[in-house]
Amino acid sequence: MNPLYKVTLPVLLPLLIFIGAVFSYSALIASDTSTATHKTSFLLLNTSGAVDTDAVIPLEIFVQSLVDGSFVSGDMLNAEVHEETTDIVFMPGSLAIQVLAAFNNAGTNETTAAQNATANDITLPTTGSGVFEFAFDHQAKSLRLDIGTAADASWTVTWEYYDGSSYNAFSNVTDGTSNFTNDGLRTVTWSIPSAWTRNSLHSIQGFWVRARISAVTSLTTVPVGTQASYETGRVWTYTAEVDEDEQLEYVLYTGGSTDFQTYHNYFPGSAGITTPDSATAEVTGGFSFGLRGVFAVGVTGSSTGTSACFVCKDGAIRLYQSGRSAITSKATGAGTTTISLSSIDRPTTEQTIILADNGTHTVLMYSAAGMGVSGSQTVVDNANSWTFVSNGTTYYSNSIRLDQKTPAIFSLRTSFSDFNAGTHTNTQAYTGILGLDNE
Repeated sequence: MNPLYKVTLPVLLPLLIFIGAVFSYSALIASDTSTATHKTSFLLLNTSGAVDTDAVIPLEIFVQSLVDGSFVSGDMLNAEVHEETTDIVFMPGSLAIQVLAAFNNAGTNETTAAQNATANDITLPTTGSGVFEFAFDHQAKSLRLDIGTAADASWTVTWEYYDGSSYNAFSNVTDGTSNFTNDGLRTVTWSIPSAWTRNSLHSIQGFWVRARISAVTSLTTVPVGTQASYETGRVWTYTAEVDEDEQLEYVLYTGGSTDFQTYHNYFPGSAGITTPDSATAEVTGGFSFGLRGVFAVGVTGSSTGTSACFVCKDGAIRLYQSGRSAITSKATGAGTTTISLSSIDRPTTEQTIILADNGTHTVLMYSAAGMGVSGSQTVVDNANSWTFVSNGTTYYSNSIRLDQKTPAIFSLRTSFSDFNAGTHTNTQAYTGILGLDNE
C-alpha cells in the first residue's frame, strides 16, 4: 500500500441500509448503480505532510471472496467506485491465481502438486526450522491454502517474504490456518512490504513467500496440503491531487443484475503490458497506435529514455518518453525515422497519444501538446513481443488501440483541431489483439 495513506474499510452493508441514499442522488452519478445490492465505504487520509499529486492508491479488497459470496460477478463489471457523485477510475484486484512455483523443505519442486486439486499431495513442513516456499507472479495480500489434513501440533508458523538477500517476517499477519491446525480452504493475509520485489530462487523469478516452523513443542499429526493459490487483494484507484491531511471518501458499489460499466481501467505500474507477437499484431505500411489515459510525461522522477515505452517492439518501432517534457517515436528497422514532441506539461486529466502512418507521412500527436509530422516510418515484421505503457510512463490507461489496416483507411489530418476532435484514424478495439478485456 502507498505509505502516504491510511485506509479505513468498514464491512459491506446491505441494500436496505443505503437504498434511500442511492435514490436521493442517483441522478447525479454518471454511472447507474441503482441495481447495486451492497456498498463499501473507504476513507483515505493523506498523512505525508505535503500535497500529493497523481496518486495511485490501492484499496484492500479480496475479489475472490466477493465472488464466492455472490457480492460481485467474476468480471466485476457490476461494480463501480464513486467519490461523492463522481465515478472514480479503478482496476479490480485479481481472482484466485494459481501459484507460480512451490518448493518443500528439501528443495523439491512441488509446483504441480500446489496447482492441482489432488488431495494431500503438498508436503508441508513438519520440523523445527522446516520451511515451505511459494512464488507468485505478482505482489499479493493473501495466500489461499487448502489443507487436506490438519496438523495436531503445538508449534509456531511464521510467514515471511524474500527481499533478494534474505527472508523477513511479514507484518500484520492473520493466519487462517492457525499454524496448519485448521483443515479446509484457509487464507493467510499480511501487509505488503515495500522491500518485497521480484527475485530469483530455485532459478525461478517471482515474489517469494515461505512458511517457517519454529518453537516445536509437540507433533502428533503431520499437516498435508491439497492446493494453493493467491490474490493480489488490492483494487487500484487514481486521484490527481490530495491535499495534506485531506480525507477522501470512496464508495464501492457491487452486486445487482446489471453491469455498471463496460470495461476496466488498467494500472500498469512499471511492468506494463507484454503481448506475444502474432500475425494479427504485425504492422507494415500504414498503421496507427492509440493510447488514452493519464501519463507521467513531464513528471520529475518518472522514467525516461528508450526503455520508458508507450509502445515498443524491439527491432521495429519505439514510442517512448525521451525527456521530462518530450515524447519520441523511432522506427528501429529499415528506413529509420525519428519524430518528437516537446514542451509537454504534466497532465491532470486523461490525454491521448496517437502515432499513425499512411505510407507517406507519419504523425505523432498528443492531446495536450499538438503534433509533429515527418516522413513515413517503415515498421518491419519480426517475431518480437509488443510492450505497452511500461517503466512508469503511465498512471493508468483505459484504451490501447493497435490498427494495421491498409493505408487507405487512415485519414491523417494536418491540423491539431482535427486530431483533437477525434477524426484522425479509424482504429479498432484492442481486445482481440492484446488479449485484454478493456475497450
